Amino acid sequence: MLRILYTENGSAPFIRTNHDICFEANFDKLNFSDLHPGHIFGQVSSDSKPIPVTVLDDDNKEVTTDYFSITNNKLTLNKPVMPAMITLNKKVIRQDCPCYLMEPLEINV
Repeated sequence: MLRILYTENGSAPFIRTNHDICFEANFDKLNFSDLHPGHIFGQVSSDSKPIPVTVLDDDNKEVTTDYFSITNNKLTLNKPVMPAMITLNKKVIRQDCPCYLMEPLEINV
């Protein structure tokens, strides 16, 4: 399972203000939904800034650019994933993360 880290200080990234990233107010509705490449995960303040989230794999290796890119101020997915354990709770986001990502598994029978 992949972990998304959000490190911006201050208020929650779910309100459209001057944050590096803004997830939609109903971000938690994506919990356990299949998301495909190109899905807009959030709005970012600038295409020129680094991606404002970090994705860590099971070995704590940073793999952000494998999963996200920024185009036209939008944080978009590069791979199919399923968000899990999404929270809108600011305290939980600061202490842990806004969500985890699960990847589809190929089952060979």
